Amino acid sequence: MTKKIWSYVFVGLSVSGFLLFKFSNLYFRFGDGNAYIYMAQAILAGDMPYSDFFLADPPFFLLFLLPFKLIFGNHLIWFQILPAILESGTAILLFLILRNRSNKFAFLAPAIYLFSFTVASTSDFLTGLQLAVFLMVTAIFANERRRPVISGFLWTASFLTKLYILPAYLGFIIYLYLRGERCDLKKIMIGMGIGLGLIMLPFFLASPQKVFDYMVMHQFSRPKGLNKVDVFGFFLAREWLLITLGIVGAYFLRRSYLFYSWILTLAFFIFFKDIYYLYLGSLMPYLVLFSLILIDKFWSLVNWTRNLVKVVLVLLIIFVPHAFVGYAKDFSTRGRFTNLYEIGDYVRTLPDALPLYGSHEVAPLIALASGRELFGNFIDTNAQAFGSGAQDLSAVSGALAEAGGYMVGRVSHYPEFGIFDGGYGGYFSEEIFQKYCQRVKEFADTGNEISNQIVIYRCKK
Repeated sequence: MTKKIWSYVFVGLSVSGFLLFKFSNLYFRFGDGNAYIYMAQAILAGDMPYSDFFLADPPFFLLFLLPFKLIFGNHLIWFQILPAILESGTAILLFLILRNRSNKFAFLAPAIYLFSFTVASTSDFLTGLQLAVFLMVTAIFANERRRPVISGFLWTASFLTKLYILPAYLGFIIYLYLRGERCDLKKIMIGMGIGLGLIMLPFFLASPQKVFDYMVMHQFSRPKGLNKVDVFGFFLAREWLLITLGIVGAYFLRRSYLFYSWILTLAFFIFFKDIYYLYLGSLMPYLVLFSLILIDKFWSLVNWTRNLVKVVLVLLIIFVPHAFVGYAKDFSTRGRFTNLYEIGDYVRTLPDALPLYGSHEVAPLIALASGRELFGNFIDTNAQAFGSGAQDLSAVSGALAEAGGYMVGRVSHYPEFGIFDGGYGGYFSEEIFQKYCQRVKEFADTGNEISNQIVIYRCKK
């Protein structure tokens, strides 16, 4: 009984310590989350995703944000607490899954998960990853509790948050099919049908062609992204111990649905042409589960394996804090957007009512802070949206110049090196920019990254 109480205390301290750190370091961040917040406001104003604005993802993350937009209102900083809360929920579920399997080391799961470099760093940003992973792990928990309909619904909500969860779900389905568990498979399908009907069907009926173009064609047409060797190398360098333990643990669980979900996700990331480090965060729950199941198994074998576990535990005691300190020292300040309201106040004073357009990392949040609208509901201006053909760069740029508007650029401007206004070309035509756009005001880029200025340009023919 005493051990059980202390395990709950350790879990509570791990989660509360993580939340305390995150809540005491709340900052606006450059990133996709700013576009999602604006999209949530657009929906509340009566616009529909796909029909009225481009959305590359399924819609569930936006639906999730709607009540929070109503609650938070213009207190935009409060959106930054959501990733940490969702990750804390995931950590608790990992503990419960392992505890239900009578794993003696279940209490370690929240600390290992939350203070890993990957979770600590990605939870600084509102991306949808955290919700997708939380729903995925909740689906796993529901399956462990023999609630297949609920599990099917949660799996569906998860991949309707981020499509890169879909391979994990397919692995789960393949496992059930190969095992001949027809009854559970049928109930899982019922749950999926309910999820698709409630979440996706209304948007599909409203605009079937755009849903297909944006969610399917765009994903396979977008240009190749980062070098995969660099992405996986970065992940390996920061999570090598968990990856090593996880791979060994996965071998012992190769007949488990967890293994099927994990291996299909890994295969997808290896073969899909455009992945980012963020995506690999969806592997972390599996690595934590596999690692602690392995540790528990080896603890229960013979003396030498128990001694090996002791060595591994010492390594974890060193590795986890070291990884978190590395994040806090070198990465936690990256992407901070600390002068939002300074820029918003300036934009509010501009003498005309022209709309804003620009980098999806900054323009939507500046629009919300200043009370200005985004031109033509062009919210997600990620270069991939134009590179895939889902949006027309020349047409959008020409329309802005014709109507008149302010373009917000997050640029690299180093005249001493011959670099002028670099970086806007992914979301605005360079030819039109050179002809019709003039600098109005520049601000410091506070993200500690390559770009060094946030610039307001006035574009008008």
